[in-house]
Amino acid sequence: KGNGYYSTQNLAEGTDYATKLGGEGKGGRIIKMGLPDDARVISVKELDDQMDRLGDRVPDLFRDDPNRYALAQGYDAVRVPRAKGDWYIMLNRSRVLIDGET
Repeated sequence: KGNGYYSTQNLAEGTDYATKLGGEGKGGRIIKMGLPDDARVISVKELDDQMDRLGDRVPDLFRDDPNRYALAQGYDAVRVPRAKGDWYIMLNRSRVLIDGET
């Protein structure tokens, strides 16, 4: 949950989401995008572990939005590992490379 552009490596899943769920039946679009090789990416598990280690030292502003915390720490994206293709939550929009619609 939280801020960022949500993406998937699985074209079928992305298409289904864009046209049915996320697009609310309004005909969402699929856009091919990525991150440069030097992008700072953290896994959702690493992010959760960092926040757990900090405990009460995590500012209130970030407690309900781990993605905002990751962005404040200089990460460009959060990777959510999945069997059918990882999800990436693009946080730093200035680092997102757009290749156009597929």
